[in-house]
Amino acid sequence: METNYYHPRELEEAAALLEEQEGTVLVNGGSDIILSISAGKITPTGIIDIRGIKSMNTITDDGQYVHIGGNVTYRQMQDSPVCGRIGGLARAAGSVGSPVIRMVATPAGNIATAAPSADCASMMLALDTELVLVSVRGERIVRQKDIYLGAYKTDIQSNEIIKEMRFPSPGPDKGSGYARFSRRKSQDIAKVIAGAVVTVDKKGRCLSAVISLGALNATAVLAPSIGERIKGLGRDEAIQLALKFFPREAGLRESYFKRYKEETTCNAIAEALDMAFAETERGDSCYACGSL
Repeated sequence: METNYYHPRELEEAAALLEEQEGTVLVNGGSDIILSISAGKITPTGIIDIRGIKSMNTITDDGQYVHIGGNVTYRQMQDSPVCGRIGGLARAAGSVGSPVIRMVATPAGNIATAAPSADCASMMLALDTELVLVSVRGERIVRQKDIYLGAYKTDIQSNEIIKEMRFPSPGPDKGSGYARFSRRKSQDIAKVIAGAVVTVDKKGRCLSAVISLGALNATAVLAPSIGERIKGLGRDEAIQLALKFFPREAGLRESYFKRYKEETTCNAIAEALDMAFAETERGDSCYACGSL
């Protein structure tokens, strides 16, 4: 069967093609979908390559939101001063695959694929990320936490494109942290992922905390049971609590790695929290994306 290839230069053109050409799929980084095509899991009639849409290839902070375009790769995030100031996001971006994968893979694809162990998607969940979705019918803005329907399933419609991801601009009273545990030190799928975003008062005590967990459930999830418990605590107290409290949201399934996850989840959360509190003490992140 012949497969048509499209290379639009404008977002509107891409949306029109996706609407009009039945059976077509989007390719951005392609690190996931190309594997599916090669394995025969999907047989598209056409491929719409959206990498040439320059309007989706920027990272900016306008003071209200940090905007990450739908075409932005992990390598671009590693090189971005905006991402470099957000320690948890910087570390998550640097944890994805290998340097070669990060040259082409995108966080938009990471989110759309909805893999349970997606590194950057798990961290962006803690950052309260919204997706700006575009189709021929216009734009739709939806919170990332609301799109997941199950493993590899989302509420993103087949005719929608992730134009950008955005989350509130962090201030000096807010810090982020990220931790992942795997059996190998590099290029291994994470077995436990934890993201943390904390807001502190002038004495360094927690005013609010958002904890995300990945690789434990069918989808990345938030863990408010921990966030609520560490309100009012300082850095050391919060870390000690995290080490002792196993979150009810970590719905571990029966698997070969269940015991490993039981033994490491609290440590991952504590590590992410420690990093987030440390970032508030500096007032800005010293974690440069390119150094991770």
